[in-house]
Amino acid sequence: MKLLRTLPKVLKFLPSDKAADARTFMMSFQYWLGGSPENLESLMLMVGQDYVEPIKSAMVGKEKVEMEEPVVLPDKAIWHPVAPDIVFENNAKYFEWYNKEFAPDA
Repeated sequence: MKLLRTLPKVLKFLPSDKAADARTFMMSFQYWLGGSPENLESLMLMVGQDYVEPIKSAMVGKEKVEMEEPVVLPDKAIWHPVAPDIVFENNAKYFEWYNKEFAPDA
């Protein structure tokens, strides 16, 4: 995973079409693995403006849309549908939120 996170930063400095394709592949993989709505939106925007011909031709002479950096989710986490954060990295953070904010009377 470290390679996936650092390679796009290096590849953007290479002036080759192959490097651009490799960078797009690595970034799309990171967006896909993240799985958040923000990541999926950035994935669709990035792939669309690089490879979908109607979108690509409409962007001629215009700057590309800058994508957000991928939201990196931990390998293990706790998710709650009404929590303000995407995930909790450990039990302590989850129970602190649950007991103080979500259900203090529980």
